[in-house]
Amino acid sequence: MTRSRERAGADAAPETAPRPLSRRAGRTHLLGAALTIALLAWHREATVASAPGGRLEDPDAMFHARRVVREIVSRRWLPPVFDTFENFPDGGRAVWPPLHDAALALLARLGGSTAARPESGMLAAAAFPVLELVAVVLAVAALARRTGGERGAAAAAWLAGVR
Repeated sequence: MTRSRERAGADAAPETAPRPLSRRAGRTHLLGAALTIALLAWHREATVASAPGGRLEDPDAMFHARRVVREIVSRRWLPPVFDTFENFPDGGRAVWPPLHDAALALLARLGGSTAARPESGMLAAAAFPVLELVAVVLAVAALARRTGGERGAAAAAWLAGVR
């Protein structure tokens, strides 16, 4: 008999562990968390999928969109290391890793961007950061499943999904 039952008396209800989540319920929670972060991330102001003629409100999105367009127009696979807008007006080394912009440019090219019309595939490029966040939710859930089971995976996915 445990000490808590001894203190409460023999009439106390037995202690029970929470019921584990089924795989189906865990997958449903994982899907819900992934969709939540996708919807939260795909907001109009901070993506490169701005309305035609519209302004990007997020300076990071504007920076990456400009680098991607410049990369497509120059027909390069990697953006240049030196950026004239970084530390303006002197210019400087770009602080972001080049593979992120290269991946965005690749998706823009797959979406229809050409050197003559680089903006035409930017909607496809805008999906990349959203997919990165969904991948983070899935990875966090997979790691948490090892120690916490389906319930731990669901909790970790929701925590990562809503930050």
